[in-house]
Amino acid sequence: MTDQELCKKLYEGDKKAFDGIYRKYWERLFLYVYKISGDRYQSEDIVQEVFVKLWRRRQVRKINQLENYLFKSAKYGVSNLIRDRRIGLPLDEYIPNLVEEVNADLLMEEKETERIIRESIGSLPSRCQEVFIMSRDDFQSNKEIAQQLNLSVRTVETQIHKALKFIKKNLKQIYFW
Repeated sequence: MTDQELCKKLYEGDKKAFDGIYRKYWERLFLYVYKISGDRYQSEDIVQEVFVKLWRRRQVRKINQLENYLFKSAKYGVSNLIRDRRIGLPLDEYIPNLVEEVNADLLMEEKETERIIRESIGSLPSRCQEVFIMSRDDFQSNKEIAQQLNLSVRTVETQIHKALKFIKKNLKQIYFW
């Protein structure tokens, strides 16, 4: 069966289609994650979570590019693992292990994501936009921003929260989670 046929049957709740997807992609996803993390058990957990989410969300969104979807989900799983510092090694030890291949679809999606984020930031109220840019682009702490703009730290936190919420809402155009 093609990926499109598997996705169609998965959307309809066909467990055999899910099993087919699992058999077809589990090992490749595991090797991809393991190459980055270097930890067998955490890699298994991440790949398992990818398939659990695939099954749970099978009717939320029709998947057009199954392979891209699965590998992107695995990439996010690894990113979350690194972000949460559940792996004891510094981030720069993972960078050489990252896959060099850039899929054209992923590159286009990255550009689209960047465009939506920049447009979202541009649509924010001026003070919120200023605070968010100082935080994310200039890498200033909330305390530094508060001092420069003569605001409370809580106000800065609130502005950043509002900006992130707005950006996430706009990103739902291309991402479903």
